[in-house]
Amino acid sequence: MESAIGHLEQSVQKADGKLDMIAWQIDAFEKAFEDPENEV
Repeated sequence: MESAIGHLEQSVQKADGKLDMIAWQIDAFEKAFEDPENEV
């Protein structure tokens, strides 16, 4: 999973700064889901 996300981030950064910002929001969104599961 992390490899796919890392590859996605690279593609996004090459695409545009705006898409990079979206990728950051997606990453934060995914972490918000993973965080509670990791702590429980």
